[in-house]
Amino acid sequence: MNYKKSKKRRWGWIIFLVAISLFAVWEAYNYFRLGYHTLPELSENEFPLVFSNGLRGIVVDMEDERYSIEPNQERKYIGFVAAEVPGWFKDSWSYCKAPTEEERRDIEENFDPGPGARLDAVCSFDADGEIIHAGIIYSVPKL
Repeated sequence: MNYKKSKKRRWGWIIFLVAISLFAVWEAYNYFRLGYHTLPELSENEFPLVFSNGLRGIVVDMEDERYSIEPNQERKYIGFVAAEVPGWFKDSWSYCKAPTEEERRDIEENFDPGPGARLDAVCSFDADGEIIHAGIIYSVPKL
């Protein structure tokens, strides 16, 4: 009888250790897939956003509205990659800032993401003195 309890306990530990190992492997995979291993050091007024389409942005001088204290004030960020980004820069981190009035006007004339969307940031990076626009970030209410 003692042998059966010991065997069950052993299988329980094996299953527990396999589950923990699978969780650790999955988290490590996501960490590298999303590019957090190449994330530059962030200052106090910056936060990173990573999107499944490949856009990686460091948002500068804006409030992170993903987690709001007030009810019904949370927002979900949606990133759109610029079409002219060369393939070798697809995994680069870009810096995202609030758009100027001219940028806002140009983007809103040429692109409509749909109702409830708010243009929050324009993302770009410097490649040897040339500014490359990486994409734009909209936010929508999180319902």
